[in-house]
Amino acid sequence: MNFRVARAIDLIESEYGVSRLNLDMLGRRLGVTKCHFCRVFRRGVGIGLPEYVRRVRARKAEQWLRETNLSIKEVAAVVGFAYVTQLDRAFMEAYGCPPTEYRNRIPVLSVARKLILTGQDNGPPIGANNR
Repeated sequence: MNFRVARAIDLIESEYGVSRLNLDMLGRRLGVTKCHFCRVFRRGVGIGLPEYVRRVRARKAEQWLRETNLSIKEVAAVVGFAYVTQLDRAFMEAYGCPPTEYRNRIPVLSVARKLILTGQDNGPPIGANNR
């Protein structure tokens, strides 16, 4: 893989929440024209930059939905979508359902884990004899 493509992927992974993450910005950061960067990126990754960024943001949104109690609107903003509808569309493409439905399907185990992590679990201590 081209060094610039690998560097761009690193930048996208670390700065996915920047809503203005685009060809111009990445091209400047990597020291190439946006036209050249566009060709090199598509050749190296197999899809265009906008689609790649959308997929990364959808994946990051899935993590935020699973691991936090932020609202869908807040998750959309954190991962760099300007509008909730953009998140809805990208999420549907990636996971086959809207973010709200996905969050409602998250296993009970993750809810229990959140309760334990926030100290809201009133169950017996781990290892306690439950007879």
